[in-house]
Amino acid sequence: MDVQGATSLTLIDTGIGEIFINERGASTIDSVDIQVGADGFDAIEVGYVGSDSLVIGTDHLLDNIDHGSNGRSFTYTAVSGNINVGSIDNDARDVVLVARDGSILDFTNDAGVDIQTDGNLTLQSTGSIGATGAEIETRIGSLAAETTTSGGIFLNETDGLQIDGGTLGFTGLTTAGDGDIEISLGSGTLQIDEAVTAGAGNVTFAADSIDVNVSFQAGTELLDGGSSVDIAAGQQITSTGASPS
Repeated sequence: MDVQGATSLTLIDTGIGEIFINERGASTIDSVDIQVGADGFDAIEVGYVGSDSLVIGTDHLLDNIDHGSNGRSFTYTAVSGNINVGSIDNDARDVVLVARDGSILDFTNDAGVDIQTDGNLTLQSTGSIGATGAEIETRIGSLAAETTTSGGIFLNETDGLQIDGGTLGFTGLTTAGDGDIEISLGSGTLQIDEAVTAGAGNVTFAADSIDVNVSFQAGTELLDGGSSVDIAAGQQITSTGASPS
């Protein structure tokens, strides 16, 4: 299907069969919202005017989402099954991933960056987001994430990160059940502006060998449901009005 002059693209995939969209004329698509029903559905491809591209494989495989040139917001919802993240480059625009009945996982399980944007990343799933030893690697501006039934949140950020609000009506980091929260920074500042709540799990913020500042805005809480809160920073931990609890 060819489209021209559209400013937004919404696709709802309810059955098996490939979907091909080609943008014509000028690059005008500013937002992309895709919902796919279940595992096993065929590929979705969007050919933009310019160098950007979008290819989604079967089993919710997001391995070639390239909005790095023109930048456009990107939302992907899996109604059933796990979202497998390979490569999303969204320039400075927001990324939203929702697994309504599944987890959000690192497809390649390597050290390469899986999601990059200078904007906000919002993640929501019933299961885990990443896994111990198979963390989702990010290079993002700000983060809001939650698991609603079980599972933890496991991310490796390459540089600075702000824990903030998202675009789905929740803020901060929250896990259900005994899900742990583990956020590791390679460098830069971890700025916590919203609550971090791990049901009955553990909260761990860790840095590599590069100096990391961990700051807490006034009114911010770290809640672990009775387990442990660990902060491992390079050299400096600063507080701007509130203490972890």
